[in-house]
Amino acid sequence: MAEKFFDTFITEGELAKALGQEMQRITKDRHLNVAPPRPRNAGPRPERTSFD
Repeated sequence: MAEKFFDTFITEGELAKALGQEMQRITKDRHLNVAPPRPRNAGPRPERTSFD
């Protein structure tokens, strides 16, 4: 990976996606993901619903 590779991403979403892809490449674990931070005013997370 090139030095300062992650400096090229502008949005948090782009950076999160690139970090997740790099972590998956290194570890060979496709379950690893990085999510961008939620906005501070996003409120509480919605409750999960069951899928009956």
